[in-house]
Amino acid sequence: MQQSYLQIIEACEKVLVDLPKTQELLEYPEVQADKAYYLSILNKYNGLQRLGAKLEQLKHDVKAQEDLAEVMSQLSDEEKTLAVEEIAELRINALWLADSIAEELGCNGVSESVFCRILSRDGAALQCEGLFELIKQDLLTHGATVRDVRVERKRTEASEISFTATGRNALSRIGVLSGVHKVLNTSAEVALAVTPAESRVTLDEKDVKIDLFHSGGAGGQNVNKVETAVRVTHLPTGTVVVCQDERSQLSNKRRAMETLEKRLTEQNAELEKKRIDADVKRQFKRVSTLNFTANGEFVDKTNGLKGNPTQEQFSTYINALLTSKSL
Repeated sequence: MQQSYLQIIEACEKVLVDLPKTQELLEYPEVQADKAYYLSILNKYNGLQRLGAKLEQLKHDVKAQEDLAEVMSQLSDEEKTLAVEEIAELRINALWLADSIAEELGCNGVSESVFCRILSRDGAALQCEGLFELIKQDLLTHGATVRDVRVERKRTEASEISFTATGRNALSRIGVLSGVHKVLNTSAEVALAVTPAESRVTLDEKDVKIDLFHSGGAGGQNVNKVETAVRVTHLPTGTVVVCQDERSQLSNKRRAMETLEKRLTEQNAELEKKRIDADVKRQFKRVSTLNFTANGEFVDKTNGLKGNPTQEQFSTYINALLTSKSL
């Protein structure tokens, strides 16, 4: 189980210990006779049931990620691409669930970096920039960090804004806004997508096999006398690195591990780029209830947002969207 989710899972399991007792209370005649008390117990029971369902789904999504990662080396290149995309979707779902559970329990959620892309189409630069500024301030207000901001411009107008955000609720708070936002009475629109940022490669000792053998290259008096050459195999991917140019076994091992980590990082970066691009394109096809007017005002009649919202009003709007999603 991923360490980042353990605190949430353990806290949730402690709370769910009360579920059988709460269910039993509902059967007591004296409880049923007191309508107000009965309803309070029933509300608690229903809440615990929802919490339990979220917990089971969270465990499933985290375990599914781990299972896919374990069989990755056995897949073809095409299957690997699909598996990486599926892992990303599972990560998104797990983060949504973790955020929701943490919010209910009042404990710390999972902090993860996410990549966000906001695209302006057919002259929606004003709306694109306005949405970015509100999102950035909302994230900062909720303790997240925003970095690697990149603005691409056509002439003087922003055509695309991308950035990376890291924080407990970063994915959730941006994610509820993902999709295509129309500029009313025009062909212009703003498309927004958020996805887990490129994951870093970390070498686990149990995934690495190290073989020692006599060096056949330069190595001074140790050549063919001491097993200074090192072969490192990454078992999940089958990637092999051999190093025998250094004089000592320790130096060859360190260099081999550094080379292996570099190769795995390059392989991972290629798969992650494909996954991020595919996830962004998928979200760019989703239609949002949030729209804009030609002068940059916000319009979402369904969720009660209109005009030029203050930062506080915008944060309240996101909170309402998060609440409705968690129900």
